[in-house]
Amino acid sequence: MNRVQWTNFFKRKKVIDLAHKIINQIIKSIYLEKLKIHTSHHLTLREIDLLYRWSVYVAVNTFMERLLLSV
Repeated sequence: MNRVQWTNFFKRKKVIDLAHKIINQIIKSIYLEKLKIHTSHHLTLREIDLLYRWSVYVAVNTFMERLLLSV
């Protein structure tokens, strides 16, 4: 079975940049929600970033990979 590589259609750098933009926007959105757990501990955007970046990174990149493999 010949599978078409997504890299034939998309530049890796553009995909990586898009994933980082999505991750940053999700973290910023979480921060702007001013959740009680965050405000009660006076967490800054940087601290929230440290808490959530890895799990959001895994989720976004898994989604992007599956999306591009289905092309």
